[in-house]
Amino acid sequence: MNSVSTAPSSAPATPEPSRWTPARLTIVALVANAVLYIFLILVMTLVDKDKLLIPLPIIVVGDLVLAAVLFRAPRRWAFVLAAAFLLIMMLGTLPHDLPQVTHPAGIDRFIFGVLALIVPPVGIVASIQSARTDRRFRDQVD
Repeated sequence: MNSVSTAPSSAPATPEPSRWTPARLTIVALVANAVLYIFLILVMTLVDKDKLLIPLPIIVVGDLVLAAVLFRAPRRWAFVLAAAFLLIMMLGTLPHDLPQVTHPAGIDRFIFGVLALIVPPVGIVASIQSARTDRRFRDQVD
């Protein structure tokens, strides 16, 4: 009689790599920051078409360009640049977003303020972690 062994193999199973590596989290934070500012641009143009501030589209383009650079060629300098960009963004918008959280005029402004205060620090921490470990994004995905 043929006996087939159903015992598990002795080879250890390789753990599933995490989907949320610091490099990916940095890219997601940059894109989320861009989406927040696209929303702000749309709201501002709906309220007053002449009130669009020129730095807002520049911020959106900067976020998306940095995310594309990190996706295609994740280097240490790119993560440092992303952390610096997000830090400047956070410090620049803090005086405007903090009052929206502490004394909101409406739920939409409160939600925008909370997201605008949460997204940049997450991206900064992920960028610093990615720059510190200096691993390539492609290696972290595989």
